[in-house]
Amino acid sequence: MDYKQPRPMGVELIIRGRLVAISGRKATIALSLHADDEVCAVGEMVAVEYRPKIKCVGDEETGIAAEAFIRSREEPE
Repeated sequence: MDYKQPRPMGVELIIRGRLVAISGRKATIALSLHADDEVCAVGEMVAVEYRPKIKCVGDEETGIAAEAFIRSREEPE
C-alpha cells in the first residue's frame, strides 16, 4: 500500500480495481482509493481461488466419482 495523501473526513470513498494478471487460480489486481476524484492510496492485491477438498461419505463408487471430479477441477483450463 502506498499512501499518496491523507483521506478527508466526511467524504465518500471509492475503491477502483484493475485486473493486472491472471494465472491459473491466482489473480493480481491493482487497487486505488479515491476521495473527491483525488487518489489517496494505491496498492496491489493477490487473490487465490479456494478449492476445498471434499471427503465423501458413502460407498467406494461415490468416493471414486467425487475424487475424479475434484481432480478434473484442479487441471488448468
